[in-house]
Amino acid sequence: MPLTDIRAFLHAPSVERLEGYERATAHEFAERRRVLGYVKRILKEEPMYDVITRQVGEQPYVSRKKRVLVPDLEPFIVDTFRELGRDGAREPGFVLYHGPVNNEEDGPVEVCVPADDGDKRLPAGEIAFTEISGEQCQFPQILGAYEAVYCWTKENGREASGPAREIYLCGPGGIEQVQIAVPLA
Repeated sequence: MPLTDIRAFLHAPSVERLEGYERATAHEFAERRRVLGYVKRILKEEPMYDVITRQVGEQPYVSRKKRVLVPDLEPFIVDTFRELGRDGAREPGFVLYHGPVNNEEDGPVEVCVPADDGDKRLPAGEIAFTEISGEQCQFPQILGAYEAVYCWTKENGREASGPAREIYLCGPGGIEQVQIAVPLA
């Protein structure tokens, strides 16, 4: 318990305050166990992702960018796709990660919807990607797909030339189907 919380508790001890601390600690411990379980599973398994490459054309788009931690990531993506009109787009929406997003680092994250009159452009070029679905799209499982793409890139003497992206073929909402992609130099 942080010293400030101990000081506050000693100043005004209560069962409610102690139970609140207990709930928060139990939640944090459960989250850490979930991540450790995932890492153990990955270390025991053979690679489960096929990484392939393809050429993509330039893509005009509209977007919103925000700094978010993992707990706020999915609501930001879902709400922003809705606000930007993803359902009416001809091409799948995508998310650009301009920095790491986890429980301590907050990106930033850019949620993007293809639009012919979009004010931004995703450049044409080659990407390396793998496709995941269902529970694989959830944190921390999704990290395995990112690891597979970045390992493939390194093993094949290639370099990433821009931010990683998640391309939402289906979802979020129902059974998700997502491509984890990295542009190649």
